[in-house]
Amino acid sequence: VYVNGTFNMYSGKITDNHVDVVSTYGGGGVCMSGGSFTMYDGEISGNTSAKRGGGIFATGNVTIKGGTISRNTATTDGGGGVYYRCTSSDKSLTVSDTAQITENSAGGNGGGVYCSISADSSSMTVSGSAKIAENSAGGKGGGIYVEQGTVKMTGGTISENTATTKGGGVYYIGGSAKMFVSG
Repeated sequence: VYVNGTFNMYSGKITDNHVDVVSTYGGGGVCMSGGSFTMYDGEISGNTSAKRGGGIFATGNVTIKGGTISRNTATTDGGGGVYYRCTSSDKSLTVSDTAQITENSAGGNGGGVYCSISADSSSMTVSGSAKIAENSAGGKGGGIYVEQGTVKMTGGTISENTATTKGGGVYYIGGSAKMFVSG
């Protein structure tokens, strides 16, 4: 699915799709260039990208409130489940409520989620009963790899993830950025 606008997923499945071209983008299941994506329920699973975002590659606002993102693969780069890149202000990646990002893998960084934020007013949030678990990365950040930006964790679980080099659960690198954990 390619989106350059608004995409709301209430149910259904996006499964077993492949992007074989190594390009700037990726997104074996969903490739979102700008706009907004909200996942309320459903399944994005078994998808593969030759480079980034086995399940989802996104550059706009992303909210994952429910459903499952699982068993996706980013073969040579990052973001087995979700690859999120934000280069403009006031954009965010939110994983909340009952969302599950599980059993994804990346050849590079971010087995579950790869989050690259280069705008100071943009952020990533994990809250509610969200679960990021059993993901693996060939590099850093088995569960989540975060590059810059602000990260807030006010709930949810990050567990049983694996990274080959550093940060089995979370690998966070980011100059003047901040990470807050509470709850």
